Order: sequence, then C-alpha cells, then structure tokens
Amino acid sequence: MSAFSAIRKLRWFERFDSRDEREGAAANGALIGPNGCVAWKKALLTIAVFLILMNTSNTFSAVSDASRQGRVVPFWHFALWEASSAFGALAACPVVGYAIKVARPGQVAWRKALSVHFAASIIYSLVHVGLMVALRFGVHAFAGETYRFQPSELLYEYRKDAVAYLIFAAVFWYFSGVVRRESKAHPEVTNPADSEIAIPQGAGFVRVPAAMILTVKSAGNYVEYELSDSRVLLVRAAMRKTAEELRSFGFVRTHRSWLVNRYAVSEVMAREGGDHEIRLKDGRVIPIARRYRSIALAELRPV
Repeated sequence: MSAFSAIRKLRWFERFDSRDEREGAAANGALIGPNGCVAWKKALLTIAVFLILMNTSNTFSAVSDASRQGRVVPFWHFALWEASSAFGALAACPVVGYAIKVARPGQVAWRKALSVHFAASIIYSLVHVGLMVALRFGVHAFAGETYRFQPSELLYEYRKDAVAYLIFAAVFWYFSGVVRRESKAHPEVTNPADSEIAIPQGAGFVRVPAAMILTVKSAGNYVEYELSDSRVLLVRAAMRKTAEELRSFGFVRTHRSWLVNRYAVSEVMAREGGDHEIRLKDGRVIPIARRYRSIALAELRPV
C-alpha cells in the first residue's frame, strides 16, 4: 500500500477544494483524478466521434447494398442496428480505460498486460453485445417485430470487438500519455505547510505534515521517509510510484534512490564535470544524478 492510498480516502474533497487544485492535480497522468478525468473525456469524445462517423457510413452503405440486391428493408432497421452497436461500444469503453489504468503497456510486465487486456477485451465484448442486443430486442418489440440473436454469434462479434478494443485502448493510452507529459512539464505544487500525507504503518497509518518530510530514500522494495524530528518511517512501496504520488507536494526526484522536499533545500551546488549536489537545511548533501539533472534543477529553481 503506497503512502497516498490512505490519504486519498480521507482527504479527497480537501485536496480538490479550490479551482486551481481541481485543474492541476493527478500529476502522474493516470486515468484518475481531475486531470485523469480530462484524459477520459478526451478519449471518450474521440471514440464517440469515430463511432458516429463510422456507423453513419455503415448505415448508408447497408441501405445501398440492400437496394442493389433488391431487398426491401426499412431504413430505420439499419439505423437502429448501427446506433445500438455504437451505443453499446461507447458504454463499454470504461472497461478499456480501466484496463489501461491498471496495465498500461510499457509500465507493467508484458505478460500481465496481455492477460489483463485479453480478459478486458472479453468483458468489453460482452457488455457491448449485451447492450446492443437488448436495445434491438426492445425497439423491435415496441414496433411489433421480432429480433433474433443466436449465442453462436458471440464469437463473430468478439472478433470484431477485439479489433475495436485495440483501437480504443490506443486512444486511452494516447490521451493518458498526453496528460502525463503535460503534468510532468507543469506540475502543480501544493504548499507543504497546508498539507498532510498519510504514511502507512502496519495496519494503520501516520499523518505527517508534508513539510516534516525532508527526503524519501529507496531501500530495496521499501522506501524510507526521513522526517525533520529524526524519525524514519519504512513503507513497502516502489520509488517510481512514490515519486509520482509526492510530486504535487514539492518532492523532486534527484536520483534513482532519492526524493527531496524542495522546501528543505538550502543550496544547489555545481561540481566539476557538470555534476550537481543538494545541500539540505539540516546540512546533509544529496546527489543529483545526471539522468535526473535537467528536470530536478528546473523544479528546484525558485519560483
């Protein structure tokens, strides 16, 4: 359990009190939180436009094909079939978005990503087909007609849905990446004096003012929160995830093993060869790795 998971439940409404916070949160660019909502909205809008265009084209193509073949089929039949498919597909899209959130390609093992997305594609298809068929049954019944759908058609529908799933997953992946890049380029930093972070300890957690946390240090599968009162709190968590969660509180990644509270920094020192180090207000010196140097120096620069 990460340091942020408990505080999310306790302070969700507090964190998004102001308009600025609502617009600037979710610095990790995931499909959650206010910026995550922006990513979802953009993805869903893109998919909706795509479905409208595609299904409108399919409707008129089907009418044209029926006319050439001499079949007499009411126009509203084709319109209903395409519209119900589009509605079901759009309604099933949250399944795709959630799968991208929990198994984003490139951030989890490929075996896990493939397993999650294969399972999600089946769920997506079942939701899509279920809603589509329900709408068709209902409208045809209202018109005094009978609509038939055989279970054997599920495999046929899944083959089409698997392709649609890949397209829609790419859309969610793209927009969540855009939010991630924008958030990293323009992080919204919360004033630590006004913030608290819940750090898990055993079955509970300790609420600590963000200003008291001087550094966070990697320790294998754990991270160590070093506090200004000399306490060290050990939490089982990945440094990458911890860095994303604490970014909006003013914590800067300076090294693969170090996060530094920007408000605890007294000096940034340049060394020979282009290397840099940070001196904290308690006198400790923390390295800035070349991999993180450009971003760290930009974030540590006084506002």
